[in-house]
Amino acid sequence: TKIEKDNSLNLCEKNEPEICAICLDSFKEQDLGYPVCCKHVFCFDCIKRWVMIDYSCPIDRKFVNSIFRKTWKGRMSQTIILSTRY
Repeated sequence: TKIEKDNSLNLCEKNEPEICAICLDSFKEQDLGYPVCCKHVFCFDCIKRWVMIDYSCPIDRKFVNSIFRKTWKGRMSQTIILSTRY
């Protein structure tokens, strides 16, 4: 994986869901992950593991080749570029 810092994406926390659609846990005190293709919100670790098995969003099935990561305190954000399997 390649990591690039990205401060250009401004995400509104009020529009974020409160639980991860993969593990169904709340987002309290953990990093969030957004597939760049669709911006659905997941625990960062959940979506990272998911796309390593299936390169698609678990909600809308769009192809995922990068994930936007936001720390739980909102101090840092970056885009993770996923390497291809082929």
